[in-house]
Amino acid sequence: MKWELFEKWMEKREKAIADPESASAESVFRVENNSDTKRQLTEDPDSKEWNDALLKNISTDIFLQEAYRIMSDLILLQKKN
Repeated sequence: MKWELFEKWMEKREKAIADPESASAESVFRVENNSDTKRQLTEDPDSKEWNDALLKNISTDIFLQEAYRIMSDLILLQKKN
């Protein structure tokens, strides 16, 4: 383990825990609607408001982010073997 990299990782993690809103800007994946849903949302402002909140919640969910990282690592490990 490289100590410098670990310290950087730890600082980033502590900042994310202290301020969850800033961590949302560093999402590991992008959440967006498909083209049909986007078209439907232009017709209904209430649905668009609800959908925007849902997309924000999904993109900032730390459990989904961690699951995504685990699955990405698993895929990379399987490719190496």
